[in-house]
Amino acid sequence: MKQSFSALPSIRLSALTALTVAVLAACGGGSGSSDSNSTGGSNNTGSQSGTPAASQKASFLPPASTAQIVVAAGDPIADSVAYLNAIRHNVGYTTALLVDKGLTTSSQNHAVYLADNSILSHNETAGQPGFTGASPGVRIDAQGRYTTWGEVTSAG
Repeated sequence: MKQSFSALPSIRLSALTALTVAVLAACGGGSGSSDSNSTGGSNNTGSQSGTPAASQKASFLPPASTAQIVVAAGDPIADSVAYLNAIRHNVGYTTALLVDKGLTTSSQNHAVYLADNSILSHNETAGQPGFTGASPGVRIDAQGRYTTWGEVTSAG
C-alpha cells in the first residue's frame, strides 16, 4: 500500500523566520563537538541599538510556486530523503539532499546499537552489543572524512 505525504502548505514569512531562529538556536551553532563541556564563543559585531551587522543578517528564499508531493515507495531511507527534499523545495531551496552511503552506514549502525541496548544517546559504550564508536565524530570519521556533520537521535 502506498502512502502519500502531503507537502507543506504555504508558510508565512514570519512563521518561517520563527522556525529558522528556533532551529539555529537549538543546534548550538553546529560546531560538530560532542563535548558537553564545550562552550561557544560570541562575536557580537552588531550595534548596541539592536541592528545586526551585515554579516549577521539572514536572507530568506521565496517559497516554491508549485508544492511537491511525495508518494512513499517502501524504502525508508529513500522515502525520508524524498520527503525532506520536497519540504526543502516547498520552502524555496533548489538544491536536493543526496544520500551519502558512509553516513547512512554510520546512522544505521548507531540505530542498531541504540535498539540493542534499549537506550537513547549520542554516545556508545565499548563492550556493549553493536558498539561502533564512542562518539558521533568517531563513528562518522570511520566512514570517511567530513568537514561538517551532525547527529539527531529520537525514539518513539
